Order: sequence, then structure tokens, then C-alpha cells
Amino acid sequence: VNAGQTLTQTIDMKAGWNAVYLELGPSDADPDTVFAETPVTQVITYFPKNSPAQFIQDISEVEWDKHGWSRWVPPNRPEAKLKNLFALQANQPYLIYCDSDYSWQVTGPPVFRKQQWEPDGFTLLGFHVDENTPPTFSQYFEGSGAHSGAHIYYLHGDRWLRVSDSSGMNIGPGKAYWVWSD
Repeated sequence: VNAGQTLTQTIDMKAGWNAVYLELGPSDADPDTVFAETPVTQVITYFPKNSPAQFIQDISEVEWDKHGWSRWVPPNRPEAKLKNLFALQANQPYLIYCDSDYSWQVTGPPVFRKQQWEPDGFTLLGFHVDENTPPTFSQYFEGSGAHSGAHIYYLHGDRWLRVSDSSGMNIGPGKAYWVWSD
């Protein structure tokens, strides 16, 4: 419906770690530019390269140099020379650390990409859902045998918590989740 249009996605982030899902193709994809003069101090994402993502429980204890993980830090930090995330992409989940609450606005064209599920494993992803009436996880996965009784985790502070009632929790637009697929 919105092909050829430019839209703005607003993602409200809290101080600390945030699991976000970028739905738009950013007009400016360079993280050095996008996060200049913001409270964002770290951006991490997973690009599957024929290896399953390793589910992480506690963000503060992960070694981010593992295969498939990419990281950005501000250019003025000493570890910036080791960064390997050079462009933000649509339909990509990101783990973003903010020093303070921040409302991130991304402008660009909407992009839809079919989700590639990791069979018998966890996939880090987000969902294109209506922000005014998002479905519950049960509604979204209704009819999907691979996701019946799915294990779904959302980020709360620095820890991933399991969704205990998939029929009582709505999918958050602009949020990223770990989801198990059979």
C-alpha cells in the first residue's frame, strides 16, 4: 500500500538496552550519522550466515565478536576501530544501548522482506503489525504448526523474559523478539 512513499517510524527507547525492529529503509543508513549527538552508545545486530543465532539471556555477559554478530559504537570511542556494523537495514532487529530515554525517528521507504526462520532454533526478529491494534502472539501465529506453543522472549532491562501468556500479550510494533521455530 505504501510502495514508493517515505514514512517515519518512531521508536521510543528507554535508558539501557532496547530490542528494536527497523521496518523502514533508512534514508541515511550510516550509524555514525544516524546516532551522532544522541544518547545511543552501542548498536548490535545479528546477520545469519549459515549459522544459527545463539540465544542470549543476559546482554551484559555476551561476547559480541561471535560469528554473525555485528556491532557499532560511536567513532570517538577506542573500540570504534573494531566495529563491523556500517549500515542500518530495514527488516532488521537491533539491540540498542542508550544512556538516557530517547525517541528515535527513522525516515525512509517501507520495506517488506519474507522472514527466514531458523528451523529448530531461535530467530531474532520483529513483526510488521498495526501500531493501533496489534495482534497477540497467539493471533499472529494461529495456524502455524511450527509456532504452536512457541517460546517467545522479550527484552526487559538487560534480561530476556519469556512470554508466559501468548494470548494475553500483544506484539509491540518496532520491537524485536527471540522466537523459537520448530
